[in-house]
Amino acid sequence: MILTFNRAGVEKMLAHTLEAKEHNRTFDTTGKPKPSLWLVGDQGIYLMSNGKPGLSAEDPESPERQFIVYANECNPDRMAFDDWWDIKQRSFGGDDGVETIDATSFQKVLREATGPLRMSVTASMIALAIPKPGPAKASKLSGKTPSRGSAKLAPA
Repeated sequence: MILTFNRAGVEKMLAHTLEAKEHNRTFDTTGKPKPSLWLVGDQGIYLMSNGKPGLSAEDPESPERQFIVYANECNPDRMAFDDWWDIKQRSFGGDDGVETIDATSFQKVLREATGPLRMSVTASMIALAIPKPGPAKASKLSGKTPSRGSAKLAPA
């Protein structure tokens, strides 16, 4: 399943995690957490920064709300339940989960191309790519299955 994310929102989260002096960890993180973005499968699929303090959504009605960027194809704020739920199930699985993706992986891909962030997410693989003129480039995540732990980007 190809998921697309707003580039400006991803760049905002990336700047936040890189500037943060401390970082949150997931339940299965060992050691000191690194600047990262989390790919979250929950109510929809979205990216968020792991920087501390969290990046505020600047929502006056909910000041504790974190800034997130939903996948365009799996956004419960803009889609009927059955539509986003089906996409979430097919790409991320039925369980909620978090994948930690190192910030340097996003930096590399964002430097090399323009356009929205594109990510292919399946039960066994995550690949990150940004469209640009010429042949498509992609970086695949190596590591654990989505919703099962952290993964890192490696060249395809």
